[in-house]
Amino acid sequence: MNVKRKEYIPYTDTCFACGDDNEAGMKLKLFEEGSRVKAVVSIGRHLNGYEGMVHGGIICALLDEAMIWAAIVFGEKRTMYVTTEMSIKYLAPVPVSSEISVSGWIRDDRGKIVLCEGEVEREGRVLASAEGKFLALGNEKLKEIHPHLRFGRCVKYRDFITV
Repeated sequence: MNVKRKEYIPYTDTCFACGDDNEAGMKLKLFEEGSRVKAVVSIGRHLNGYEGMVHGGIICALLDEAMIWAAIVFGEKRTMYVTTEMSIKYLAPVPVSSEISVSGWIRDDRGKIVLCEGEVEREGRVLASAEGKFLALGNEKLKEIHPHLRFGRCVKYRDFITV
């Protein structure tokens, strides 16, 4: 039986969204699935908004992380990006302590600018969606960030982003 293993995405230790060493963070384990970057996560009560609901800012952070990594992984420039614009539609409350998935994908790659979309889902229902615009970083900034990337969970991207 040929079981395809998940191709995980690099991360940085202290990132709020994906960092293993950020005690307050979400510790997302992002992976590639088709043409999307995804994560499956359960957000704890410490990131509550109203009682029992994940704070809207946390939902924003989830979508931002999935979309920006989609730009990095699937973008033609093969570099890191920063968010320049983001628009979110909150469609239904996201319950705390329930398993949700977040995904991001590229809608349009314009070279230095990549437009992405993303969704937060639970049990097949879209609870939030987003669009974002991401700007490619220059080589000098990339050189600052690159030493902080961790590739422990991934194989494919070890030589992917180079300076």
